[in-house]
Amino acid sequence: SSSSSSSSFRSGSGVLPLSAVDGYNDAEISEALVEAAGSGIEDDPSAASSATSRVLGPISAEDAFARLVASGKTKKFNESLLGVWTIFGFIAVGVGSGYSIVLPGLPASIRAVFMVVVGILSFLTLMSLVITNRIDPGIIPPQEPCFERYSEARRIGFCRGKMDALDTEGAGADDAIEKYCQTCHIWRPPRASHCPICGYCIARFDHHCPAVGICIGARNHRFFLMLLFCGGVSGLVLLMCGILRITGIFVASDDNASDSSINFWLTALCSLYYFGVSFLLFFFLGQCMMLCFCDLTTKERFGKSRKTLRCSKLHNCCSSLNDVCCSPIHSRNVYLREAEM
Repeated sequence: SSSSSSSSFRSGSGVLPLSAVDGYNDAEISEALVEAAGSGIEDDPSAASSATSRVLGPISAEDAFARLVASGKTKKFNESLLGVWTIFGFIAVGVGSGYSIVLPGLPASIRAVFMVVVGILSFLTLMSLVITNRIDPGIIPPQEPCFERYSEARRIGFCRGKMDALDTEGAGADDAIEKYCQTCHIWRPPRASHCPICGYCIARFDHHCPAVGICIGARNHRFFLMLLFCGGVSGLVLLMCGILRITGIFVASDDNASDSSINFWLTALCSLYYFGVSFLLFFFLGQCMMLCFCDLTTKERFGKSRKTLRCSKLHNCCSSLNDVCCSPIHSRNVYLREAEM
């Protein structure tokens, strides 16, 4: 359990200033709060601070730094491919059912066109998935622990910049705020955040996506949007083909009457699958694009800060789209080896 990295520690009994709890782990803080429960902590945070400090005792910056280093936090990139293989399965089911059930029931004159279109869209979806997972999402290289840097960050509350922006609502409120990461031992730039799953600080952190097994950040956001778009359009095309066959607008002349009923229900079932997949993908795509146009990330919109969703100025909108679409690309494997040297 790590020491608190924010300006206060929130518990069920109130909010304690950082000076009262910094350097202690959660178990020690909770034990101290229980022991200090008779000091009016429910109604008076200042009393909670002094009571907790008396129980825990003052801790020096040297001791806090030593505990932080001894916590053994890893810099290894943690990755799960379960979501990736799940997405591969969804794509395989959709494309396989399309080529084996839905598309063969269309007339030969348009069947080939739809097969080519679905094939191209499916290939782009797979490529977007692989690229999103394999490139660097915006990893900020960690640094070795440095007591001078930690002591200075601790003295100013692990946060520097224009402090009046901390209470600003809306897009761009944290544009001037840098926070110290006690895991990576760095001052991370504005809008960056530490992902506890991946184990790194990510530039312009949007969210950690289990479906692609990696964080969505400054450098792979565009490919994630491309994945949603191509997958949604592919499902929409197959849905349209299924509707054309179910309604009998376009039916192959060589369809046998004996199995027409079976093909009808199989096509209807596949169409429901395509509708569900395309609806979800376009829903997430719409959410992501709306946040991009409002110059917000998913973490900023739905995280603890919960910034107000409002349209930004044209300059901020263009700047946000530029950050999403034009960030430099790095190979994640090469970049991680350089970061861990």
